[in-house]
Amino acid sequence: MHKSIVTAAFIALTLTSCQKKASGQTVAVVNNEEITASDLNAELANAKIPASAATPDVRNQVLQQLINRRLLEQQARKDGIDKSPDFL
Repeated sequence: MHKSIVTAAFIALTLTSCQKKASGQTVAVVNNEEITASDLNAELANAKIPASAATPDVRNQVLQQLINRRLLEQQARKDGIDKSPDFL
C-alpha cells in the first residue's frame, strides 16, 4: 500500500514537472528547444524539394540546417542582437 502511494506520487510529480507540451513528433532537440517532424516537413516544402527527392540524406541535410539556424537564433538572443533590424 505504501509503495503504491509513493509510486503514484512520483508519477504525479514527474508529470507536473514537465515544462513542455507535446506539439508533435520530435526529431531533434537543440538546447531544450524541440524541432518537430512538422517543422522539418514545412522546411522541406519551403525548399521545394520534390517528394521523390526527399531521401533520408536530403531530410538529414535539411534537419542539420534547421539545427544550425536554431543555434544561431539562440546565440543571437543570448548576445542581445535578436532585436536589431539586421537580425529580423
